[in-house]
Amino acid sequence: MNMTNFFQPRTTLLLSTLSITIFLGSIGLGTVYSLQTKGHFPGITFNHLSDADQQFATGQYEAAGVGYRIASTIAPDDDKAIVKFGLASYYSAQPEQAIEAWKQGLSINPYQAEAHYLLGLAYLDKGELNKAVGHNLQAIKYRTNFTEAYHNLGTAYARMGKSREAIQSFQKALTINPEFAPSLNNLNDLQAQP
Repeated sequence: MNMTNFFQPRTTLLLSTLSITIFLGSIGLGTVYSLQTKGHFPGITFNHLSDADQQFATGQYEAAGVGYRIASTIAPDDDKAIVKFGLASYYSAQPEQAIEAWKQGLSINPYQAEAHYLLGLAYLDKGELNKAVGHNLQAIKYRTNFTEAYHNLGTAYARMGKSREAIQSFQKALTINPEFAPSLNNLNDLQAQP
């Protein structure tokens, strides 16, 4: 079996859909706190972020992107608002704009595990596997129990034909979350190969 076709992008899209709610929640509170403590226009910015989060949750990605862009313009040093803008761009079928936003977020805060994870996901979908591996490794470095990053790392390794590394990555994802079906399915598929 050709390993480059073994894991299709649908796996990463499913993964990103599963993690989107957790991701938005994890960076949402930090964004509001950051904007309020840095002296930006907290009422205005909070409204844009809150509205954008609601729009994103209901699938209105382009409208959410506008709200996140406004919030990140008001507070240009807030990496989390910029990363949210990138996520809305990605779901609005603008992957290059998303990649640039995530890079911008990392230029502000290079330790942002979610931005590294999302870049890894985008590069995985584009077939740029070395970049996908690098960003998922960075995500894991900054958030050691990042199930989805381990999963995407395993997927990238599998597509590269590195079965041993892929198996280890899927096993690590399952050590963190034994119920994580995408990693379990991919691990079973890999182990079933001759």
